[in-house]
Parts: sequence; structure tokens; C-alpha cells
Amino acid sequence: LAETPLRINRTPLAIAFVLAASLAVAQADKAPQAPADNPEDGEERSVFALEGHQLGDQTLALNAGLMVPLFFQEFDGTYHETNLTVGGMGELQWSAYVSPNIRIGLDIGGSFARSPNDRALFLMPITAKAAWVFSVSRFEFPVSLAAGINIVRYREWSHVDFILKPGVGGYWRYDSNWSFGLNLAWWLDFQAATGDQPDNQA
Repeated sequence: LAETPLRINRTPLAIAFVLAASLAVAQADKAPQAPADNPEDGEERSVFALEGHQLGDQTLALNAGLMVPLFFQEFDGTYHETNLTVGGMGELQWSAYVSPNIRIGLDIGGSFARSPNDRALFLMPITAKAAWVFSVSRFEFPVSLAAGINIVRYREWSHVDFILKPGVGGYWRYDSNWSFGLNLAWWLDFQAATGDQPDNQA
């Protein structure tokens, strides 16, 4: 039986573009705060008056969603179809606030997609990430950039590539500890090829 090829890069360096869209659940760990100088006895704080983030606040987020392979692009501008299906992805993120609007942290994730011959391509990015977060009422909108390594596995071939992940998100703060929302990230995988590269690998 003839096999439909999964095209990969033929030049020494190329970029794989992937779009990752995911649902996100985040839990915030608030840093201990000193009591107010003049607290009002017997008054409970409303959950509708949520505090902003402060130095030392931490978040732990779990993302799950879709991975959409876009194309391979060579540095001369030529691009190729990936011949990959829409796949799935998951990600665990930890971050800490270094100011009320800026947080830094680490992400570890995994994703998969399949070739026309039903063979799986696996990606596992491990990145450091910085995000700027702005708030409107009970909503937060992080704009982020992550950089690190991407472990790529297809059949018996494997690669460790450099990856960039610019992204945006939107979260609804249920209370001071929990948020729910959506993330959209663009995975730019810089894939360096070694040795003679065939036109196609199935």
C-alpha cells in the first residue's frame, strides 16, 4: 500500500507553526498580607471586591484543548503543508507575580497529532514564560511570551528544538483563589536538520 508522506523540513533550519487553543483553570495562592491598621469589626469582605495581585502571589494553571498544525516555513519564504490532523494538547503552568501586573514562571506541556497514515507526532515543550496581565472588573487578560525547548517525537525519529510561544488569554475570576478562561498560543518551533534530508518521510 502506498503511504501518504508527512512532510518535514529539507533545509538546515525551518520553522513549524502550530496554533494551540485551550481551556484554562487557574488557582491563585495569595501571599500572606498584614492586617489593616483600622479593620472594621464584624464586617465581611465581599467576593465582588477582589484584591489585585501583589509581589509573591503565585498561580497554578491547568490547560487542555486543541492543537492545530499550520505549516512548515523555510527561511527563504517557502512553506509546506504539514499533512497532520488537528490534535490535542495539555499544559501545566506555574507562575509568580513580581509586580501587580507582571508574572514569570514555567510551563510544561504535551501535544499530539496524526499523519494520514495514522502515525502519531508528539511534542513536549518545556519553557520559561513572562506575562503582562491587565484587569477589567472581574476579568484578567494576560499577554505572554514563552521560550524554551520542544522535544519532538515521530516514529523512531526525535528532535530537541528551540521553541517560542507568544500567547494571549482571558480569565474570569470566580473568587480570589480561582479563575476560569481561554488561552490561545502560537507555537514557533525552530527545527534544525542534520545530515542529508529526504524530500519526505512517511
